[in-house]
Amino acid sequence: MVLANLTSTALNMGQHDAAEGYARRALEHAEAAGNRFLISFMKLQFVRFALRRGDAIGARVELRCALEIAIATGRPSLLIEAVISFAEVLAAQRESHAEWLVLGYATHHPSTTAADRDKIRARLGSGGRPLDRHPLAR
Repeated sequence: MVLANLTSTALNMGQHDAAEGYARRALEHAEAAGNRFLISFMKLQFVRFALRRGDAIGARVELRCALEIAIATGRPSLLIEAVISFAEVLAAQRESHAEWLVLGYATHHPSTTAADRDKIRARLGSGGRPLDRHPLAR
């Protein structure tokens, strides 16, 4: 868990190479311990690393692996994070309408936490597409 937290801290500081190094080590430890939650979470970080390198195929491969584990564990937080990662892949592929639809779905899903909702709203707000116009808005 410490290495996963270091990954997040390094990402927040813009130290992407260090973050990826921490993430690789965190993934190794998670796999050795059999911690499927952490394995899935770290794989979701690798989606972002691949997108940063412009590797959409690699991002989709990591997303598939992470999502398989997230579905198997049934942890709502992982599933929502995977949906957010999927939206990031769509954005990288210049599919902004699809990204908006997916993020709107995640925002309106009952298992989305307030923190994730705020993160999604900030992302949607920067794209100029308000959530109140989303098909799922009540």
